[in-house]
Amino acid sequence: MFGFIADILTSVTSILFPIFASYKALRTSDPANLAPWLMYWPTLSLFLLVESQLYFILYWVPFYSWIRLGIHLYLVAPGQQGSVYIYREYIHPFLEEHERQIDRMISDGHEKAKAAGMDVVKKGIEYVRVQILGQPPKRPSPPQSRSVSYSTYLMSKFAMPSAREGLAAAGSSDLFSLLGKALNQSTYPDARHS
Repeated sequence: MFGFIADILTSVTSILFPIFASYKALRTSDPANLAPWLMYWPTLSLFLLVESQLYFILYWVPFYSWIRLGIHLYLVAPGQQGSVYIYREYIHPFLEEHERQIDRMISDGHEKAKAAGMDVVKKGIEYVRVQILGQPPKRPSPPQSRSVSYSTYLMSKFAMPSAREGLAAAGSSDLFSLLGKALNQSTYPDARHS
């Protein structure tokens, strides 16, 4: 009952407030302010992914909207910092342990999708050449290999050029290095003194 109220509160507390808080953290360029939000968003994304897969069951749980609100408040609350705890204890160790497999999966998936797409295009062009234009069929060319993994290439697409004025921290040349330092300092607290 009144689940729509809990859903509205959940949206405000878990999406709208964190968007504004992330904006403010980016404006201050302080790693201590940035790191919790860099941990919040992957944690929330993972929670939403699991929830979307199990929604057909969760729908029948009494007061699920209110339980969900409580979970989201735990993730975003500054005192509890539930998302920081979950990220440090579960997400970061998992990603660190499986980083190579994830990189390989992304790279393999990209290569397979690209090969499938190119195969369809090549077959279409070959069909037009042979059937419509009456030209002789071509011999297939050997596949090209890449020396850089696709996941590295993909991440370079998300890299930002030098931070705009007002976003760069003292001693930091760009926003990417600032975010990297923030995440590193929050994940490895002993690294702050180095």
